[in-house]
Amino acid sequence: MPDPQPNPPTLSLPASAVPGRMVAEILESRNIPYTVIETNPATVTRACKPGRRLVCGDASDAQVLEQAGVKTATLPCDRHPQ
Repeated sequence: MPDPQPNPPTLSLPASAVPGRMVAEILESRNIPYTVIETNPATVTRACKPGRRLVCGDASDAQVLEQAGVKTATLPCDRHPQ
């Protein structure tokens, strides 16, 4: 049996309504740690549950990105509007 990864994959994900929720559900189903960056405090409160990490703020703000752990994320993610 292979040794567990010393640093499990982590993802920093700016929220983006339905697509963001879909990505989060996939990550949760695979037990991949992630952090969601969301601008709406009410959404952060509503989406908060054990094991889910959310940061309230704007993903274009360097301090918010740092709080979300983007420097150590193994897979930083961004969304692009159409």
